[in-house]
Amino acid sequence: MIRKGANVQLTERHEEFLALINMIEYTVGAAASLAAESAAKHLDIARKTLLTELQSELTSILSTEEISQLATRAGHC
Repeated sequence: MIRKGANVQLTERHEEFLALINMIEYTVGAAASLAAESAAKHLDIARKTLLTELQSELTSILSTEEISQLATRAGHC
């Protein structure tokens, strides 16, 4: 859960990051269910890279776990 005191102003760029993180989380699961382990690993690395980049842009207000949770609620295509 996102900390109650966290006041995060999301730009369109941040929303796009969240959408990509959300889509990649879905595709990681799809790749794993298809037994495409290598693809799932590569996708997960890309997801983690996006999480880190977004976290640096949000001046480390949120943890990567909090950003991931935010992506599931705010990231839309």
